[in-house]
Amino acid sequence: MIHDIDVSISDYIFIRNHKLLFHQTLVSCKLLLRPELCLPPSSCCHNRFPLFSCCFTDSMDPTPLNLNGLTLCEEGLTLNLESGPETAAVLEHCMIGRVLADREIQFAYFSKRMSRAWKPGKQVTITKSVADRYLFEFYHKADANRILDEGLWLYDNFHIVMDRISPGVVPNFVPLNHIDFWVQVHGLPFGFIQPKVGQGLGSFLGTIKAYDGRNSIHSAYMRIKVAIDVTVPLKKEWRVRASNGVFVTVNFKYEKLGVFLSQVWSARTY
Repeated sequence: MIHDIDVSISDYIFIRNHKLLFHQTLVSCKLLLRPELCLPPSSCCHNRFPLFSCCFTDSMDPTPLNLNGLTLCEEGLTLNLESGPETAAVLEHCMIGRVLADREIQFAYFSKRMSRAWKPGKQVTITKSVADRYLFEFYHKADANRILDEGLWLYDNFHIVMDRISPGVVPNFVPLNHIDFWVQVHGLPFGFIQPKVGQGLGSFLGTIKAYDGRNSIHSAYMRIKVAIDVTVPLKKEWRVRASNGVFVTVNFKYEKLGVFLSQVWSARTY
């Protein structure tokens, strides 16, 4: 029987910097690289760290074996690798994402459109990963930070979910289920538009990310930024108790809701 082990980007960078050692280890352990499981080099951030899978057979000696960062036993292969500064520096510029759409995305057009929309100070390389995922490599950390801070981003009115890639994480396993929405809270009793109330409302909706500094006691509504899980039903209202003990219903309005999420959430809201 053959067992597959996914290798993450950060592991690959470490291995790439120690090619000879890894090659010798593969030979010593009788490991096989399966080309049919490899992603093409163009599938990775700027062709610098392709992903691949390792495998070994049950006919191998199950005696635990530790060779300079690789531990092989009958349960499988473990890469005991530390993420160096080079890995961290590369990942600071990279993100992985997907488009929440009910139709196929034309990659060439998508790549061109987003590059123009983001207007990076230097450059961005967008490559197709596996299934519906894309890798984004910015050539300056400031560009990557700005794109995340200024989101959310839409392509043809479909949301783009993006997140950073942590060292040691296989990109395919990044959940990509949360989007930062600016939410308007309507119907609050007088005096309730304040950060403390916004914190509580944000926690009810998801994870509070920001409180709009333009909110004031005279505002028509409160505006907060919340990371919301798109896999759960959308919350449209909530009852809060005013200072006189009377309950009132407040309503949530999501800015830039988009076509696909509007259709999905309209059928499952509460």
